[in-house]
Amino acid sequence: MQEIAHKEEQFLERQEMRRKAEARAEAAKEVERRKFEHQSKVKPSVSRLTPVSSRQRHNKTLLADRATRNSKMLAWLTSHRQVLAPFVEQSVLKKLQPVAGASKEKDDGAATQPASIVNGKMREYQRVGLAWMLRMYDCGGNPILGDEMGLGKTLQTIAFIAALKERGVGGPSLIVVPMSVISSWMNECRKW
Repeated sequence: MQEIAHKEEQFLERQEMRRKAEARAEAAKEVERRKFEHQSKVKPSVSRLTPVSSRQRHNKTLLADRATRNSKMLAWLTSHRQVLAPFVEQSVLKKLQPVAGASKEKDDGAATQPASIVNGKMREYQRVGLAWMLRMYDCGGNPILGDEMGLGKTLQTIAFIAALKERGVGGPSLIVVPMSVISSWMNECRKW
């Protein structure tokens, strides 16, 4: 009988210890909740606002450029109306009516190598590809660079991003590549 009473007493002690541990855990959670509420009520410091305001400036710049790029894209699509005709519906072609004074796409040939691309000189065909990508960007297009292996697509893409930065179009830029070539891309970025 004493043995049963002793086991019951141990059981009650363990339950009491669990209750106390749970109460301490609840108290700690309450303290964390109050800290979080307090931090959300406190105004953020200036240093926390800087990245947000810089992001907002970047977004405003992009929005301001959007209207200009859209009108350039419409002019470019209109100038290529005959080429697009077999591939689009008539309702789309009607929207692409010639605009008075719309300038034709001009081919400037090869672009100059961006100043931030150092440790080498881009070849003529790479600079022509860079000029084409910049023209497509200016016209609101989304170019796809597809060359054979070894012709410098990586360098052209790095130069394209550098040229955009020189124009004041900041990043970040997203480059999607297979895992097998990530180290190669990182090496090329460091090299150039």
